Amino acid sequence: VYQDFYNLGRIFQVEDKAEEIVSAMKAQIAAVEESVAGQEATPVFVFDMAQEEGAYTCGNNFTSKLIEHAGGTNIFRDLDTTWATVSWETVVERAPEVIVINDYGDTSLEEKIAQLKENPALATVPAIQNDRIISVKLCEVFASSMTGSTVEKFAQAFHPDCFA
Repeated sequence: VYQDFYNLGRIFQVEDKAEEIVSAMKAQIAAVEESVAGQEATPVFVFDMAQEEGAYTCGNNFTSKLIEHAGGTNIFRDLDTTWATVSWETVVERAPEVIVINDYGDTSLEEKIAQLKENPALATVPAIQNDRIISVKLCEVFASSMTGSTVEKFAQAFHPDCFA
């Protein structure tokens, strides 16, 4: 993300503005990391959409990195791919404490929440039992000037006591 801004700054001859944006983002992320320092990483499940075979979720990708900066750990960071369909049983086994829903597409956020809460297989998942579900628009999890704010949003959801 930082390099993209530096490159754009050079291309459009606004290097000072690019440095200002990058510095602000770095400071925001550093402040969040300091706020959650020493906390145990919160297990997080990213729900993109329901599939016939289970849930479409992210593996080792940019969203996973944002989660890590926020004091969480993507329960599917060990996947060999950036996106994959996983079984509901595997979601249950990995026991996420927070679910992040990608809010986009033809299925509304409310419908996605209902798919999760009404799925009997997920009844024992801590995030469902404790109603710890948040949503993000796709622009929030793409590499952009929103990166720092997304890390902060995640951290507040994963470790609310650190921001009380």
